Amino acid sequence: MKTISTNRNQNTITMKRVIITTIAVLFNLAAIAQEVNLGIITDFKQSTEIDSILKNFADEISKTTGPAKQVQLDFNKGVSYGVENLDVAQKEYKRLSESKDLIILFGSISVKGGSDLNQFPVPTIGLGVIDPSLQDLPYDNGRTGIQNFTYIWAAKDIHKELSVFQQIVPFENMAILVNSSSASSFNQEKGQQYLDSLESNLGAKIQVIEIKNDDNSALADLDSNTDAVYVSYLQGKTADQLVSLADELKARELPSFSSQKFHVNNGIMACISDQNDFQQVIRKMGVMVDEALNGEPMSEMVVNINFKEDLFLNARTVKEIGVPLSFEVLFTASFVDEEQDLPVYSMESLMERALENNFGIKISNQDVSLAIQDAKLAKTAVLPYLDLGINGRQVNERSTFVLLDRPERLLAGQVNLDQVIYSEEALAGIKIAYYLQKAQESATQAEILQIYFNTFQEYFAVLVAKASLLIETENLENLKTNLEMARIRVSSGAASQAEILRWESEVSTTNQKVVEANTVLTNAKFRLNTSLANTLEDDYDISDITVDDQIYKQFSQSTIAQFIDNPSDLDLVASFLVQESVNNNPNKEALLQQINAVERKNLKDKRLLYTPKVGLQAQMAQVLARGGANSNTSDFNIPNNSWSVGVGVSFPIFAANQRKVNRQTSRIQLEQLNNSKAQLDQELELAVKSSLTNTVATSTNIEFSKVASDNAEANFELVRDQYQLGEVNITQLIDAQQSSLGAKLRYSVAIYEYLQSQLQLEFSVGFFSMFATGEEIQSFNRRFLEYKVNP
Repeated sequence: MKTISTNRNQNTITMKRVIITTIAVLFNLAAIAQEVNLGIITDFKQSTEIDSILKNFADEISKTTGPAKQVQLDFNKGVSYGVENLDVAQKEYKRLSESKDLIILFGSISVKGGSDLNQFPVPTIGLGVIDPSLQDLPYDNGRTGIQNFTYIWAAKDIHKELSVFQQIVPFENMAILVNSSSASSFNQEKGQQYLDSLESNLGAKIQVIEIKNDDNSALADLDSNTDAVYVSYLQGKTADQLVSLADELKARELPSFSSQKFHVNNGIMACISDQNDFQQVIRKMGVMVDEALNGEPMSEMVVNINFKEDLFLNARTVKEIGVPLSFEVLFTASFVDEEQDLPVYSMESLMERALENNFGIKISNQDVSLAIQDAKLAKTAVLPYLDLGINGRQVNERSTFVLLDRPERLLAGQVNLDQVIYSEEALAGIKIAYYLQKAQESATQAEILQIYFNTFQEYFAVLVAKASLLIETENLENLKTNLEMARIRVSSGAASQAEILRWESEVSTTNQKVVEANTVLTNAKFRLNTSLANTLEDDYDISDITVDDQIYKQFSQSTIAQFIDNPSDLDLVASFLVQESVNNNPNKEALLQQINAVERKNLKDKRLLYTPKVGLQAQMAQVLARGGANSNTSDFNIPNNSWSVGVGVSFPIFAANQRKVNRQTSRIQLEQLNNSKAQLDQELELAVKSSLTNTVATSTNIEFSKVASDNAEANFELVRDQYQLGEVNITQLIDAQQSSLGAKLRYSVAIYEYLQSQLQLEFSVGFFSMFATGEEIQSFNRRFLEYKVNP
């Protein structure tokens, strides 16, 4: 015990020493931290937005360099705002370089002016380079080759960008908007050669328009034939100014393109860019500064930065201009400023619409109405027939004869009554019509259940299509990231050009898969809307279902679900549900009612062999008026009215052998229906057991597929990191990515498959719990618990 106590004391002393040493080191680091005074020269005028960006520069440098460097930025004395020409840029650089340890040139004029000095007494980095060649900036194999100077160039292929723009909008006369102040940073001769090359490649005329940051009046100089506009960097324009520019272009119905997503966010129609391009520039700047302060030569730093090339579209601008987009663009581009007011429908609301609007349900309900009318018509066979007739006649005078009560003109009325007293055929017809009405009601109920189930299937088809589209889109983004990594590997000599070609092929193939996934989703929505009589909007969305939703919990936490964890309970549940299906399935009930109808028809055919038809007939006639020759009957006492009543009995002796044939037909029909009933019982039993088995499988698959998806995703990230480091080859990364893609898709649809199996089970039983009342559900659960005790 003593030894243990001694060890604990020694450990405590050691821990205290470590803590004290650590604190001391931290204090020493703080004491010796190098102060870095940051100076910034920028083309932009001072504003809250610009100051926020400049502060972001300083914060990124501080974060990258760590506690060993303390970055100081004085916005009053350390920043030169609104540089408008090269001379001012050079003058401000010379001034700041006397007191600053690090200078950032922010904007094309500032970068060009500073670089023209060729002398950099302090580390200097430029941001806002448009094109080194056009600006005559030092560029030697991707580096500046100048001591203490480098810059960041977000390399853009404007030929490729404008080619994409021309595919979207086939323009012939394009205008390029450039900033009037930044134009001075360009080599005019090279600029003209570049424009000539663009015109030749595009087969279009190009007009260059210089505009000021705070004035869009130069747009009045646009050629009247201009049918598209390319918006260049336009450094210095604020978000509000860009919105104003975009509004003017939209007012002229001119499609616009840019290389900056910032522009698209503020109303320009389209661009090819990266989601976070500016943040990537800032991060690269922080790394460059850290390396420079640690002694790395800035002359050897790579200036290029490559972004993922994604097509972004401003949905509102596209809509307002009315640009017709191809399906490929619609399905593969990313949209900003997209209206998010699509109506969203839940499963319950869609089922209500199906009940109200589905034509199949309407037609089936009308079949019930027709069956009711047939039953009413059958009852009329035992109701009395009463008719009233009035007859008028006129004969020639020579044909009249008073004793025969045949005057020249006679008007008489007659009432006839026929009443069936007993008719087996009529009574059987009433009963048969009743059974057929009940059969139709059950068949309609079965039809409604079928339509409900079909609507469920179509609903889940939309959900699966949505999930597939999201996963394929995510896969496309991953492939684009892999392509950028491959380009970096190739540029560093770690891989061959073949890897880039392979990734470009994968991107192209997946682009097509995204198009196909969009098509599948669109068709799934069409089918769902058709089942609802096209009562949904042209574009709509449906709510997703997760394990936290009430619908999922209703199934997964039901009384039945709690008893399917082991084979013995599963057999019990299966037996109960088979019994429920056989007893309550509307298809079974419809078949039983048809059997009742055929049995009654068979009984009728048998009774007709020995039962007569008994009827009552009555008649009364009344002379209403006589006229003309021999119309006076008073001398002969001829009555004006007469009546008769009689009972008739009819018994057919031989009916052309029809009754015997009818009886034989009834026997065959009855045997056929009994066979159909037996077959239906087998089919219901099979459907219940199969659905129950699928429910067990899909319920366990949710958790397993989640684990598989998480592991596959983790493996993919790991392999991608290893690929970036050159530790695995491209084939291994593709395999890992495909494995992750498949696992994600399986997990995303696992819950849908579980709910579909549950709904299939309830459809087989003929009882949809989500439409049942609380009392009906309690009755169902009570029957199951009773069956569990006494199977």
